[in-house]
Amino acid sequence: MAISTKTLCIAVIATAIAIAVLTDVYFLSRDLQTRIQTLRFNLYLIADSILACAVCMLWKYTFHGKERGILNNGTTCQNIYAVPKIIVAIHFTLVILCLPLSHFIVDTEPSTLAYALFLSLGFFFQQIVMYIFIKFVDISSRVLLKSKKDVISKLTGNVLIYVYATIAVLYGLYNVSQPPNIVQINLAIENWPKSLPGFKIVQITDIHMGQLGGKSKLVHLIDQVSTLKPDSVVITGDLVDSQVNKLWKAVEPMKNLKAPYGVYFVTGNHDYYTGDVDNWFSYLKSLGIQVNRVE
Repeated sequence: MAISTKTLCIAVIATAIAIAVLTDVYFLSRDLQTRIQTLRFNLYLIADSILACAVCMLWKYTFHGKERGILNNGTTCQNIYAVPKIIVAIHFTLVILCLPLSHFIVDTEPSTLAYALFLSLGFFFQQIVMYIFIKFVDISSRVLLKSKKDVISKLTGNVLIYVYATIAVLYGLYNVSQPPNIVQINLAIENWPKSLPGFKIVQITDIHMGQLGGKSKLVHLIDQVSTLKPDSVVITGDLVDSQVNKLWKAVEPMKNLKAPYGVYFVTGNHDYYTGDVDNWFSYLKSLGIQVNRVE
């Protein structure tokens, strides 16, 4: 008896969740770093199982029943979808491999593989957004119009999916290529010391040094901060996405971040996800940054 794609996807996700629960229970009594690494592994496992199921769903929507075409004279075409299928298969393979490989592709500067993996993942997310919209329209039309056919054909749907995803990714790439926006906020604080008029604090957040955040990006950001001539600098979490032994060279330019009243760092959730937060505290202190732990 054949198993439907939907049943198989449910089984895969359920298995991933079961494995995650069992490993969490097993490693519950271990040290903090082991627990964090286990949590990260389980999140990747569940997320990748969902991604794999979504890939199967989108593959079926894209190519189901379209492998062969018929010419006007009745002869069968060769498989005209061979090249598109190869391209889409490579794209979907990169999507599934993105999370498992993300831990191993961290370097001082982002690699070509890192860009390819995360570009494919971003493109895929946009495909899913349009796919959900198309399904919503089709289901709504069937309910409201009592029609047995989809309003949006598969051909039209696939065009919409790939055109929308392409536009969305290009727009995202354009935004990423731009320097960070500087937002100036003036605050009037009661009982502020008169000896510190016009005190300037520069806040930096969510730098995410790691797979896509490299040394050159950080150097540019520090130069931008320095031109503002801050009295104090605060880094409010999510500075890094990997361990010190992989990113210390990339983060080293932080030693050039100077301010008369000090540079401060507070942790975010991603800093804990590295499983190396204590080593990051030590390393940042060696760079002249005062650290504060947020539990």
